[in-house]
Amino acid sequence: MGAASSKNLLLRKERRQKIDRNEKKSSSFSKKLFRRATRSTVVVASTDETNRLSDSADRSDCYAQSKSTSSGHRYRYLNGRRHHDDEEVNYVLPNDDDEVDRNHQQHWVLRHIFQCNFHAPVHKQLENGIQVLDSGCGPATWTLEMGDAYPNSKFIGIDVSALFPENIKPPNVEFITGNIAKNIPFDDNTFDYIHQRLVILGLTEKDWQNNLKELYRILKPGGYLELAEPVMDMTDTGPLTKEYETALHSALLYRNMCPNIGEQLHDRLISTGFENVTMLNRQIPINHDGKAGELWWQDFKYVSLALRPIVAKINSDFEDPGKFETHLENCGIECRNYKTNVKWFINYAQKPPSDKNATKFHSKIWWFNTYVSKVCPTSCLPFVCSQLYKTVLTIGIYR
Repeated sequence: MGAASSKNLLLRKERRQKIDRNEKKSSSFSKKLFRRATRSTVVVASTDETNRLSDSADRSDCYAQSKSTSSGHRYRYLNGRRHHDDEEVNYVLPNDDDEVDRNHQQHWVLRHIFQCNFHAPVHKQLENGIQVLDSGCGPATWTLEMGDAYPNSKFIGIDVSALFPENIKPPNVEFITGNIAKNIPFDDNTFDYIHQRLVILGLTEKDWQNNLKELYRILKPGGYLELAEPVMDMTDTGPLTKEYETALHSALLYRNMCPNIGEQLHDRLISTGFENVTMLNRQIPINHDGKAGELWWQDFKYVSLALRPIVAKINSDFEDPGKFETHLENCGIECRNYKTNVKWFINYAQKPPSDKNATKFHSKIWWFNTYVSKVCPTSCLPFVCSQLYKTVLTIGIYR
């Protein structure tokens, strides 16, 4: 077994121990999810995959320990981690069981920090029974918990990877595979509530434009959309943390992604045609301020280790895995000393009532802003239109 595989095993063991500790504090359904999720996602390797993996001992070792779901997509292996190998999938993080475990823990940490699973005012509707979409659901921790908590509502999770634990889902939960950056496979006006969280590392600028348009299309008039995303510019960073943050920011921009999408979504939602847009801004501590900060740092570190190949293309000092890990450990010390925080933004909004004039006006605003953004990316006209749209909604001309 190679050195890289040995290190991967140690990291996996460390993460599993942390998840075990958090599992004891989670809801009974989350415990059931963690115990059985990975057992329900087993892959049968294709001949090409097996041949490719046998090229190196490290990759063979990694594959022997992997149990991720095959959904018809092509995959490639990078530094012992499985990734999508599809030109239409822009997700930069791995697609394997380590990533599934990280997503589970990340959900529990966010629930602990916010003390809830959603912020849009849909509790009563959920109790009575509505149609809900979890867009970009990943391993579906949120979907399954919500389905268990609100048995009268119907929940559908959609993701480009079929990593959902099918054999433990409640009867009111379904999963489909699909690319939320393209055409979401539902009819117009299907859902009463749509939830989408942490797709910042999976969507390009063009993807975001199409994604918001599609979410608007499939949401029922009067329905709620809730989006939760961070920004990559953290607060109170030390020099080492800033060096890594700058490289990551540049790497995402190079891929036409939106590293600060969280703080942009408010105006983007208005430009798309949503109304009653509410933005909540929270600070998540990294490696300070108690257990939540420690756990968020662990999540940040695991994500950063997985992102090393793309940040190393920007900063050659990060090419050596050992040196990069040492750099991250020092970043962790910095974050504790400097009291570094991640800026987290939650936006929820409504699709306007079904009114011909309103629908026509929303459509014109969206298409005009999209056109101007393409022709002149630095233009302030989309922002001006958003402000005009706010004013129009306020005085009620098109309601």
